[in-house]
Amino acid sequence: MKYRLKVCTLAALVISLFMQTGFYAQAGDINSMIECQHGFSTFNDHVLNGGVGSYGNARRYYWIHPDINHLYGSQFRTAVNNWVYTTDNYPYYTTSISLRETTTKSSATIEFHNVYDRYREVYAFTDLRLYRDYVDPTAQNWGWAEVFTNQYMIELYQLSNNDVIGTLGHELGHCMGLAHCPDTRRLMSLLEAGRSTHLPHVYDCQTVYHLYN
Repeated sequence: MKYRLKVCTLAALVISLFMQTGFYAQAGDINSMIECQHGFSTFNDHVLNGGVGSYGNARRYYWIHPDINHLYGSQFRTAVNNWVYTTDNYPYYTTSISLRETTTKSSATIEFHNVYDRYREVYAFTDLRLYRDYVDPTAQNWGWAEVFTNQYMIELYQLSNNDVIGTLGHELGHCMGLAHCPDTRRLMSLLEAGRSTHLPHVYDCQTVYHLYN
């Protein structure tokens, strides 16, 4: 079964989407806000195989599809940097994340793509995979991820630059194993629920540290 992590724009779609495809991490879905036994919002502590960079000792790479570089390339890079450079910038908390851009798709752990889909009521979504298979992260680890922006919805609702950056940073959190949380101060809360930041919160960073250290 295809598993897709989604950031929904309309809470009214939750029930119908759930019935169509099964488990979704989205607004109104209680399964989207999972806490591990240590109190962190994760997918049962499952992780990205190979880690998130180990402080640069095992650097991971991301790849931006050339066709969308002019659309959201800047926001993608900013969202990545907001996760990487947290020691000397807000929230002033060090994690092991080390992500660099590559122009070689096969070298990438995280890929950025775009769709233009008026029927998919989401700003962005993430596919987690093990080899070519879609993964339910509540059940197992994954090997790589694809993040998709939905240009149609972003333009329809006229998302601000910061909201696009925050949405992409939120999806990156899913790539690393972070689930939704209800605290709107945190990047892993939902935009439509009132998320008030486009930057990782210290708790978001502590969750990464919990998973990979």
